[in-house]
Amino acid sequence: MNRSPAAIRAAAMGLAASLFAAGFTAADTLPADGRHPLALRENRAPRAKADPFKIGGGAAAALFGATVLHPSKETVPREGFDPDRIALGLDRGEIRPLDASVDRAGDALLAASALYPRLHAWATAPAGDRASYQLRSLGLQIEAACFTLAATAVAKTAFSRPRPNMYLYVYDRTDEGPDWGTSDGTFESFPSRHASLAWGSAVGAVTFAAVERPDLPAAVHFLGGMAAGAMAASTSLLRVEAGAHFPTDVAAGAALGSGIGIAVPLLHARGNSTGRGAALRSGLLGVLAGSVVAALAIPPTSPF
Repeated sequence: MNRSPAAIRAAAMGLAASLFAAGFTAADTLPADGRHPLALRENRAPRAKADPFKIGGGAAAALFGATVLHPSKETVPREGFDPDRIALGLDRGEIRPLDASVDRAGDALLAASALYPRLHAWATAPAGDRASYQLRSLGLQIEAACFTLAATAVAKTAFSRPRPNMYLYVYDRTDEGPDWGTSDGTFESFPSRHASLAWGSAVGAVTFAAVERPDLPAAVHFLGGMAAGAMAASTSLLRVEAGAHFPTDVAAGAALGSGIGIAVPLLHARGNSTGRGAALRSGLLGVLAGSVVAALAIPPTSPF
Protein backbone atom coordinates (compact mmCIF):
# COMPACT_ATOMS: atom_id res chain seq x y z
CA MET A 1 0.00 0.00 0.00
CA ASN A 2 1.35 3.44 -0.86
CA ARG A 3 1.54 6.24 1.60
CA SER A 4 -1.47 8.56 1.73
CA PRO A 5 -2.20 11.87 3.45
CA ALA A 6 -4.82 10.07 5.53
CA ALA A 7 -2.24 7.58 6.81
CA ILE A 8 0.21 10.33 7.71
CA ARG A 9 -2.55 12.26 9.48
CA ALA A 10 -3.47 9.12 11.44
CA ALA A 11 0.14 8.77 12.59
CA ALA A 12 0.24 12.41 13.63
CA MET A 13 -3.00 11.96 15.55
CA GLY A 14 -1.53 8.92 17.28
CA LEU A 15 1.54 10.86 18.36
CA ALA A 16 -0.56 13.79 19.58
CA ALA A 17 -2.87 11.49 21.54
CA SER A 18 0.13 9.74 23.06
CA LEU A 19 1.56 13.08 24.20
CA PHE A 20 -1.78 14.04 25.72
CA ALA A 21 -2.15 10.69 27.46
CA ALA A 22 1.36 10.99 28.84
CA GLY A 23 -0.24 12.93 31.69
CA PHE A 24 -0.07 9.66 33.63
CA THR A 25 3.23 10.97 34.97
CA ALA A 26 1.74 14.23 36.17
CA ALA A 27 2.60 14.96 39.77
CA ASP A 28 0.17 15.08 42.66
CA THR A 29 -2.00 18.19 42.80
CA LEU A 30 -0.31 21.06 44.61
CA PRO A 31 -2.03 23.33 47.10
CA ALA A 32 -2.92 26.86 46.00
CA ASP A 33 0.31 28.28 47.37
CA GLY A 34 2.35 25.91 45.21
CA ARG A 35 3.84 24.00 48.13
CA HIS A 36 3.63 20.25 48.51
CA PRO A 37 3.52 19.02 52.12
CA LEU A 38 5.28 15.73 51.36
CA ALA A 39 8.02 17.48 49.42
CA LEU A 40 8.53 20.01 52.23
CA ARG A 41 8.59 17.34 54.91
CA GLU A 42 11.01 15.04 53.13
CA ASN A 43 12.89 17.74 51.19
CA ARG A 44 12.22 16.09 47.86
CA ALA A 45 10.07 16.62 44.79
CA PRO A 46 6.47 15.38 44.78
CA ARG A 47 6.21 11.89 43.41
CA ALA A 48 4.34 11.08 40.23
CA LYS A 49 1.32 8.82 40.11
CA ALA A 50 0.79 6.28 37.36
CA ASP A 51 -2.66 5.76 35.88
CA PRO A 52 -2.75 2.41 34.01
CA PHE A 53 -5.70 3.57 31.90
CA LYS A 54 -3.73 6.57 30.65
CA ILE A 55 -0.67 4.40 30.08
CA GLY A 56 -2.76 2.07 27.94
CA GLY A 57 -4.36 4.99 26.14
CA GLY A 58 -1.03 6.53 25.23
CA ALA A 59 0.33 3.20 24.02
CA ALA A 60 -2.80 2.42 22.00
CA ALA A 61 -2.82 5.86 20.36
CA ALA A 62 0.83 5.70 19.31
CA LEU A 63 0.60 2.12 18.09
CA PHE A 64 -2.57 2.88 16.12
CA GLY A 65 -0.83 5.73 14.35
CA ALA A 66 2.08 3.39 13.59
CA THR A 67 0.12 0.37 12.34
CA VAL A 68 -1.95 2.27 9.76
CA LEU A 69 1.23 3.18 7.91
CA HIS A 70 2.64 1.03 5.13
CA PRO A 71 5.83 1.63 3.16
CA SER A 72 5.92 2.20 -0.57
CA LYS A 73 6.92 -1.08 -2.19
CA GLU A 74 8.72 -1.78 -5.43
CA THR A 75 9.04 -4.94 -7.45
CA VAL A 76 12.37 -6.46 -6.45
CA PRO A 77 14.20 -7.82 -9.52
CA ARG A 78 15.36 -11.44 -9.35
CA GLU A 79 18.92 -10.21 -9.66
CA GLY A 80 18.35 -7.66 -6.90
CA PHE A 81 18.51 -3.89 -6.92
CA ASP A 82 21.52 -2.08 -8.34
CA PRO A 83 23.97 -1.33 -5.47
CA ASP A 84 24.84 1.96 -7.16
CA ARG A 85 21.54 3.35 -5.88
CA ILE A 86 23.03 3.24 -2.35
CA ALA A 87 24.56 6.64 -1.72
CA LEU A 88 27.24 5.78 0.87
CA GLY A 89 30.09 3.33 0.43
CA LEU A 90 29.77 2.53 4.14
CA ASP A 91 26.34 1.05 3.41
CA ARG A 92 27.31 -0.60 0.12
CA GLY A 93 29.96 -2.58 1.97
CA GLU A 94 27.33 -4.22 4.21
CA ILE A 95 25.18 -5.91 1.54
CA ARG A 96 24.82 -9.48 2.75
CA PRO A 97 22.26 -12.30 3.07
CA LEU A 98 19.95 -12.34 6.05
CA ASP A 99 21.46 -14.56 8.75
CA ALA A 100 18.57 -15.95 10.81
CA SER A 101 20.75 -17.06 13.74
CA VAL A 102 22.36 -13.62 14.15
CA ASP A 103 18.92 -12.08 13.68
CA ARG A 104 17.63 -14.12 16.64
CA ALA A 105 20.63 -13.04 18.73
CA GLY A 106 19.71 -9.42 18.02
CA ASP A 107 16.14 -10.12 19.13
CA ALA A 108 17.44 -11.59 22.39
CA LEU A 109 19.60 -8.54 23.05
CA LEU A 110 16.66 -6.26 22.34
CA ALA A 111 14.65 -8.13 24.98
CA ALA A 112 17.55 -7.74 27.40
CA SER A 113 17.69 -4.02 26.65
CA ALA A 114 14.00 -3.73 27.45
CA LEU A 115 14.57 -5.45 30.81
CA TYR A 116 17.68 -3.45 31.66
CA PRO A 117 15.79 -0.39 33.02
CA ARG A 118 14.10 -2.68 35.55
CA LEU A 119 17.46 -3.94 36.81
CA HIS A 120 18.95 -0.45 36.76
CA ALA A 121 16.00 0.95 38.73
CA TRP A 122 16.32 -1.85 41.28
CA ALA A 123 20.02 -1.09 41.73
CA THR A 124 19.60 2.69 42.07
CA ALA A 125 16.30 2.88 44.00
CA PRO A 126 16.42 4.67 47.37
CA ALA A 127 15.75 2.58 50.46
CA GLY A 128 12.09 2.59 51.40
CA ASP A 129 10.93 3.79 47.99
CA ARG A 130 11.72 0.86 45.71
CA ALA A 131 8.19 0.07 44.57
CA SER A 132 7.29 3.66 43.73
CA TYR A 133 10.65 4.23 42.06
CA GLN A 134 10.19 1.14 39.88
CA LEU A 135 6.67 2.24 38.95
CA ARG A 136 7.84 5.69 37.87
CA SER A 137 10.68 4.19 35.86
CA LEU A 138 8.36 1.70 34.18
CA GLY A 139 5.82 4.40 33.32
CA LEU A 140 8.43 6.58 31.65
CA GLN A 141 9.88 3.59 29.80
CA ILE A 142 6.45 2.76 28.36
CA GLU A 143 5.89 6.37 27.36
CA ALA A 144 9.27 6.58 25.64
CA ALA A 145 8.66 3.26 23.85
CA CYS A 146 5.32 4.56 22.52
CA PHE A 147 6.93 7.66 21.06
CA THR A 148 9.85 5.63 19.69
CA LEU A 149 7.64 3.06 17.97
CA ALA A 150 5.42 5.70 16.39
CA ALA A 151 8.29 7.95 15.28
CA THR A 152 10.20 4.99 13.84
CA ALA A 153 7.12 3.82 11.93
CA VAL A 154 6.63 7.27 10.41
CA ALA A 155 10.29 7.41 9.35
CA LYS A 156 10.23 3.89 7.89
CA THR A 157 7.19 4.82 5.83
CA ALA A 158 8.70 8.12 4.69
CA PHE A 159 11.95 6.52 3.48
CA SER A 160 10.69 3.04 2.44
CA ARG A 161 14.26 1.86 2.12
CA PRO A 162 14.94 -1.72 0.93
CA ARG A 163 16.78 -4.11 3.22
CA PRO A 164 20.44 -4.86 2.36
CA ASN A 165 19.74 -8.35 1.04
CA MET A 166 17.37 -6.95 -1.59
CA TYR A 167 20.51 -6.05 -3.54
CA LEU A 168 21.36 -9.75 -3.94
CA TYR A 169 20.13 -12.43 -6.31
CA VAL A 170 16.80 -13.84 -5.13
CA TYR A 171 18.16 -17.20 -3.93
CA ASP A 172 21.06 -15.56 -2.09
CA ARG A 173 18.93 -13.21 0.01
CA THR A 174 17.95 -15.35 2.97
CA ASP A 175 17.54 -18.87 4.25
CA GLU A 176 13.87 -18.02 4.91
CA GLY A 177 12.96 -18.52 1.24
CA PRO A 178 12.79 -16.22 -1.81
CA ASP A 179 9.20 -15.12 -1.07
CA TRP A 180 10.38 -13.24 2.02
CA GLY A 181 10.93 -10.21 -0.21
CA THR A 182 7.19 -9.67 -0.64
CA SER A 183 6.58 -8.50 2.93
CA ASP A 184 6.23 -4.89 4.05
CA GLY A 185 9.32 -5.40 6.18
CA THR A 186 11.41 -5.58 3.02
CA PHE A 187 11.08 -1.81 2.67
CA GLU A 188 11.40 -0.86 6.33
CA SER A 189 15.16 -0.69 6.64
CA PHE A 190 15.56 2.96 7.72
CA PRO A 191 15.70 3.55 10.61
CA SER A 192 16.24 0.40 12.66
CA ARG A 193 13.41 -0.28 15.11
CA HIS A 194 15.64 -2.61 17.14
CA ALA A 195 18.25 0.13 17.52
CA SER A 196 15.78 2.86 18.41
CA LEU A 197 14.05 0.74 21.06
CA ALA A 198 17.30 -0.59 22.53
CA TRP A 199 18.86 2.86 22.78
CA GLY A 200 15.66 4.40 24.09
CA SER A 201 15.46 1.86 26.91
CA ALA A 202 19.15 2.02 27.78
CA VAL A 203 19.61 5.79 27.66
CA GLY A 204 16.23 6.31 29.30
CA ALA A 205 17.31 4.22 32.28
CA VAL A 206 20.52 6.23 32.63
CA THR A 207 18.68 9.55 32.37
CA PHE A 208 16.01 8.50 34.86
CA ALA A 209 18.68 7.62 37.42
CA ALA A 210 20.42 10.97 36.85
CA VAL A 211 17.14 12.83 37.35
CA GLU A 212 15.95 10.87 40.37
CA ARG A 213 19.25 9.99 42.08
CA PRO A 214 21.83 12.70 41.34
CA ASP A 215 23.14 12.07 44.85
CA LEU A 216 24.63 8.72 43.83
CA PRO A 217 28.39 8.58 43.20
CA ALA A 218 29.50 9.45 39.68
CA ALA A 219 30.97 5.95 39.35
CA VAL A 220 27.53 4.42 39.80
CA HIS A 221 26.09 6.53 36.97
CA PHE A 222 29.11 5.79 34.79
CA LEU A 223 29.00 2.01 35.28
CA GLY A 224 25.23 1.94 34.76
CA GLY A 225 25.69 3.88 31.54
CA MET A 226 28.51 1.62 30.41
CA ALA A 227 26.33 -1.48 30.74
CA ALA A 228 23.47 0.29 28.95
CA GLY A 229 25.67 1.48 26.10
CA ALA A 230 27.28 -1.93 25.59
CA MET A 231 23.86 -3.60 25.40
CA ALA A 232 22.31 -1.06 23.02
CA ALA A 233 25.35 -0.87 20.76
CA SER A 234 25.59 -4.68 20.59
CA THR A 235 21.93 -4.87 19.58
CA SER A 236 22.54 -2.33 16.81
CA LEU A 237 25.71 -3.97 15.50
CA LEU A 238 24.09 -7.39 15.34
CA ARG A 239 21.34 -5.94 13.13
CA VAL A 240 24.02 -5.00 10.61
CA GLU A 241 25.83 -8.32 10.99
CA ALA A 242 22.54 -10.17 10.44
CA GLY A 243 22.03 -8.41 7.11
CA ALA A 244 18.81 -6.78 8.34
CA HIS A 245 20.07 -3.18 8.26
CA PHE A 246 22.67 -0.83 6.86
CA PRO A 247 25.00 1.02 9.26
CA THR A 248 23.15 4.29 8.67
CA ASP A 249 19.87 2.55 9.62
CA VAL A 250 21.12 1.66 13.08
CA ALA A 251 22.87 5.01 13.51
CA ALA A 252 19.59 6.82 12.83
CA GLY A 253 17.73 4.46 15.14
CA ALA A 254 20.30 5.03 17.88
CA ALA A 255 19.98 8.81 17.55
CA LEU A 256 16.19 8.67 17.57
CA GLY A 257 15.95 6.33 20.54
CA SER A 258 18.60 8.14 22.55
CA GLY A 259 16.94 11.51 21.99
CA ILE A 260 13.58 10.23 23.21
CA GLY A 261 15.21 8.30 26.06
CA ILE A 262 16.83 11.50 27.33
CA ALA A 263 13.89 13.82 26.66
CA VAL A 264 11.09 11.89 28.39
CA PRO A 265 12.64 11.70 31.90
CA LEU A 266 13.86 15.30 31.66
CA LEU A 267 10.44 16.59 30.61
CA HIS A 268 8.87 14.96 33.67
CA ALA A 269 11.60 16.03 36.11
CA ARG A 270 10.50 18.12 39.08
CA GLY A 271 12.09 19.60 42.13
CA ASN A 272 15.66 20.65 42.78
CA SER A 273 17.92 20.02 39.78
CA THR A 274 21.18 20.26 41.74
CA GLY A 275 23.62 17.61 40.59
CA ARG A 276 21.49 16.30 37.72
CA GLY A 277 23.73 17.70 35.01
CA ALA A 278 26.87 16.12 36.45
CA ALA A 279 25.07 12.80 37.03
CA LEU A 280 23.75 12.75 33.45
CA ARG A 281 27.19 13.56 32.04
CA SER A 282 28.69 10.67 34.00
CA GLY A 283 25.97 8.33 32.77
CA LEU A 284 26.31 9.37 29.13
CA LEU A 285 30.10 9.07 29.29
CA GLY A 286 29.51 5.53 30.49
CA VAL A 287 27.18 4.94 27.55
CA LEU A 288 29.93 6.12 25.19
CA ALA A 289 32.50 3.86 26.85
CA GLY A 290 30.17 0.87 26.68
CA SER A 291 29.53 1.55 23.00
CA VAL A 292 33.27 1.53 22.29
CA VAL A 293 33.64 -1.81 24.10
CA ALA A 294 30.78 -3.27 22.05
CA ALA A 295 32.29 -1.98 18.79
CA LEU A 296 35.56 -3.72 19.66
CA ALA A 297 33.87 -7.00 20.58
CA ILE A 298 30.90 -7.39 18.22
CA PRO A 299 30.96 -7.89 14.42
CA PRO A 300 30.97 -6.21 11.99
CA THR A 301 33.19 -3.60 13.67
CA SER A 302 35.25 -5.94 15.84
CA PRO A 303 38.91 -6.14 14.74
CA PHE A 304 39.32 -9.54 16.41
